[in-house]
Parts: sequence; C-alpha cells; structure tokens
Amino acid sequence: MAVTHIITLVVAGVGTGFAGGLLGLGGAWRHHRRGVVYWKTAIIMGNCSLLAAFGGATLATHLPGVAPKDSLWLRSQSSLVVPGCLSVDH
Repeated sequence: MAVTHIITLVVAGVGTGFAGGLLGLGGAWRHHRRGVVYWKTAIIMGNCSLLAAFGGATLATHLPGVAPKDSLWLRSQSSLVVPGCLSVDH
C-alpha cells in the first residue's frame, strides 16, 4: 500500500472519529440530562457488542478467505429480517 493511501486513510479516520465522537457525546449527554438513558441496558449492550466484535474479528482471522465473504453475504441478508423481531420493553 502506498504512503499516500495510508495518509489518506489516517486523515479520513481521524476526521470521522472526531466528528462521530463529538456528535455522539453531545447526543448522549443530552439524553442523560433528560433522564431517558437506561444505563444498565446500555452497559450490557455495549459489553456484548465489544465481545461480539472481538470474537467475530478473531474468528474471521482464522477462517479461509472465502468463508468471511460468504458469511458477510449471509449477515447482510439476515439483517433485513432480524431487526423487526427484536424489541426492548421498559
């Protein structure tokens, strides 16, 4: 990979991360001040997401090249159905 590509990716990542963090923190703070954040649920979901992302990344590094492509296609198809089935009642 060329140095210009690496620099472009780093700059794009820093810019996106900064903007996402700025907007995400502002929204989270506003919701927290209104008292509409279910912290127990948010912490559980955050921890589960962290573990799932780490596990998925670890698994993907050990699979042959074709398996991650096939599983990505399957995941993209299942994401069209699954969100409608999930609900959290408070």
